[in-house]
Amino acid sequence: MRIGVKAIYEEHAKLAPEKQYVRHVECVESLGPKPFYIIVCMFPAMSKLLIEAKRPTIDTSFKRAKGY
Repeated sequence: MRIGVKAIYEEHAKLAPEKQYVRHVECVESLGPKPFYIIVCMFPAMSKLLIEAKRPTIDTSFKRAKGY
C-alpha cells in the first residue's frame, strides 16, 4: 500500500467517527500484474443516506491519481 494513503487512513482513524472521511483502504493483488487499490472516502452521515436510499445511482466516472 502506498505510504501516503496509509498515513491518511491512519490519521482519519484517530478522528471522531463523524469526522472520518477515509473509511476503508485495501490492496487487491489478484486482479492483474499490478496491485489494485480500493479507497472508500465517505462521511458517516453520507453512508447512512446511501443505505437508506431507495433508488441509488452510480457515477461511473472517476479520475486516476497519477502513480497509482
